[in-house]
Amino acid sequence: MSTFQEKYPLCVGKKFTKKMIEKLPRCIGVSWLLSLFILAILPQYINFIKIEFSFTSLFELTGIIFTLLITGFAIYYKIYITTYKYDSVGEFISIKKGVFAPQEIYVQYQKIQDIYVDQDILDRILGIYDVHIASATAASAVEAHIDGISKENADSLKKYFLNLITQESSSKEKVVEVSNTHIMKNINHLISNTEYPMHFSWIYKSVLEQLVYSIFIGIGVMGVFWWKNNYEMLNIKYYLIFTLASWVLFSVSQIIWKFNYSFEFTEEFIRFRSGVLSISERHLPYKSIQDVSKSQSLLDRIFGLVNVNIENAAQIVAGNQNVNSTLELVGLNHAQADRIIEQIKNKMSLSNSKQLGL
Repeated sequence: MSTFQEKYPLCVGKKFTKKMIEKLPRCIGVSWLLSLFILAILPQYINFIKIEFSFTSLFELTGIIFTLLITGFAIYYKIYITTYKYDSVGEFISIKKGVFAPQEIYVQYQKIQDIYVDQDILDRILGIYDVHIASATAASAVEAHIDGISKENADSLKKYFLNLITQESSSKEKVVEVSNTHIMKNINHLISNTEYPMHFSWIYKSVLEQLVYSIFIGIGVMGVFWWKNNYEMLNIKYYLIFTLASWVLFSVSQIIWKFNYSFEFTEEFIRFRSGVLSISERHLPYKSIQDVSKSQSLLDRIFGLVNVNIENAAQIVAGNQNVNSTLELVGLNHAQADRIIEQIKNKMSLSNSKQLGL
């Protein structure tokens, strides 16, 4: 835990209580529906399952499933709160959260557009608050908030951030100026997909990911045939054909995307190139970057991969469609991701004007 987090700690017990209360109705509903399915519906379609339905057995099975679900959520949220980290270093606030798919976001104080404190109904009952720190990106609105702190700490954090932004804080709370020496350190270090290549295990992860998508596509196609009463096509052979064909198509497109993927950090901007059939090339100036984050999916964690997401506030329109403006550097390891993020933070500090957020 950082010194900053120790100074403005979470209300761990209340935050855990809120998370569990939120899950109670869902756990009860899922437990009841799953028990009803197992006792009343499943035996009609699977002959070897011999279960006699009764309200007693329904309530007993519901209780067992509910206990398993609520215990699983309790373990999950204990780990979630333990691994919930936030810190204020130099010109950036960093917030890290997540268990299976962790996210870590860095927001520069100069780019903060909005700071607000709010409560939902459970927050009011438990006496805890959420502090939101939003730049101009959608990602910051979702990820950049510290939730589950006391009113005193919420007010102190709000004042702390406002003082940093407006440069009206006391000497202890002012933004620590990043020295030119620190900013220029390794500023000319070459960062590109040549120096930081995509790890080959990204291919294995992508192929496995596409297999999961293809299995569901095959199920969807079979569902259409069933809905259309085309029972001749409801055959495992056709299911395997559709699944395999979509898997091969998706996997080939991912491999082509990998060979077209490249990025390079120049003195003034990031050049990013990607695509499959049509290739796009973007040039993102450092001064327009709003925030940068690290992310991992469950499969990324299994394969030891990390993604670096670079966000600005642009709305890109290709044809008649809005395109995601995030630059995503994929297939990196943790050391590579940390070095790239440090370089981006240095570039942002050097490129931005003295005008602050809000």
